[in-house]
Amino acid sequence: MIYASETWALTKTEENRLAVAQRRMDWRMLNILLIDRHPRGWLRERTQFKDVVQLSHERKFKYLRKLMLLPNHRWNRILTEWVPNVNRPAGRPPTRWIDDFTKFIN
Repeated sequence: MIYASETWALTKTEENRLAVAQRRMDWRMLNILLIDRHPRGWLRERTQFKDVVQLSHERKFKYLRKLMLLPNHRWNRILTEWVPNVNRPAGRPPTRWIDDFTKFIN
């Protein structure tokens, strides 16, 4: 479910969709109906899985540490720091990969 999540630039909507998908899979694995009322933390205690969104953020930070240790001429570091010189259309700027780190620092 989180294959290559280090490279994702997740918006709040996408994070919410991931969390919902994980909960639905957990309910299916435990073979429990949504009609059965259980407290919020009950499902996480039973499955003992980490939260997908938090895990993807942890993997992203781990990948950034790895990138910072690489020499400047490596292709993955060059691509991460690359900024295209193309004029973008007006509107809200898209979420970038580095935005998670700037939010964390500020």
